[in-house]
Amino acid sequence: MKNDALNTLLAQHAQLLKAAESGDWATVSDVAAKRQQQIEQFYQNHGAQYPARKIEAATRELLRINERLSILATQARGEAQAALASLGRGRRAVDAYKKSWQ
Repeated sequence: MKNDALNTLLAQHAQLLKAAESGDWATVSDVAAKRQQQIEQFYQNHGAQYPARKIEAATRELLRINERLSILATQARGEAQAALASLGRGRRAVDAYKKSWQ
């Protein structure tokens, strides 16, 4: 039964990572809001029930997922910034074109 809590926590974070990898940032945002609370509750309510090596391995996995999420978020932010910059250039080009016909 105690393994269920650890497996559930890790599975939820794996799903969060999968959502980020597929670009589903709405899901990432929804899940991330609850994430810190889930981690804290796990360690408070179940952490002492596991051998230290399992807690260490789970913590390392959570940190690995955090690092990957951070990388993906940074990439997505860069892509969004590039898209916005492109839209701005397009708008300026249209404005310049309109002015040339006035």
